[in-house]
Amino acid sequence: RAAAGLPPLRALAPPEDPRAAETDVLHYRLELTIDPSASRLTGSNTITVRCVADTATFRFRLDDLFTIGTVTVGGAAASWQRTDAETVEVALGRTFAAGETFDLAVPYDGFPTSAYGSIVFSSHSFQPVVYTLSEPWFAYTWWPAKDDIVDKATADLIFTAPATLAVVSNGRLVGTEAAGAGKRRTHWRTEYLTAPYLFSFAATNYAVTESSATIGGATMPVSLYIYPEHNTAANRNVWLQAIPMLRAFGELFGDYPFAAEKYGIYQFPPG
Repeated sequence: RAAAGLPPLRALAPPEDPRAAETDVLHYRLELTIDPSASRLTGSNTITVRCVADTATFRFRLDDLFTIGTVTVGGAAASWQRTDAETVEVALGRTFAAGETFDLAVPYDGFPTSAYGSIVFSSHSFQPVVYTLSEPWFAYTWWPAKDDIVDKATADLIFTAPATLAVVSNGRLVGTEAAGAGKRRTHWRTEYLTAPYLFSFAATNYAVTESSATIGGATMPVSLYIYPEHNTAANRNVWLQAIPMLRAFGELFGDYPFAAEKYGIYQFPPG
């Protein structure tokens, strides 16, 4: 990074939030519409939060390039304010005691700008490709989250995009359905506790190859998402070498730790 004239990543870390330890995010339900032609994201994230200590406020991060709609707590409108260009503090309406949970919903809309490639609208062979790469503190550039790398949560990730595009994300594929107006809705779910920066998606006209691997006696999907112009037998065979690699590294270091969901690879511009 120094050779490229970039600051060290640690220098880009958000200031430590002294209130972060007051809450534990249990689950995100992100519903996101992707418009590649306009480089636009529209959606809502419902955050399920357990209080670790008594608290009357909750902070999440979302770039001020986005317009935020009516934030609700338990279905009731809640007041909020920006503490800086990235951070939003919500008044919960009352003090929640340690052990209580609440659902906070954040609707938002806007035209995101990438931070070091964190959300990119691009193309390959004249086809749109949209992807995220949030490591390590840039989730806020495309979705509202607590954005604390030690606060891991499960998630439902639901994407609406042009029906010509496949949208790939974390976890297992719950299903796809037509969403009208030439769009398709794709629902992914992970039940593994995951840091915010590791949630991701990529959307383009992928060619999909499905295989499987047996890990610890259980069979899991191995899914390959390749640009159609690169979807050759030779390329697929190279990627499928991941299956014997999973077995070899499993014998050395322990079984692949996400075997209840999938092992997946998608091609995207960074390589």
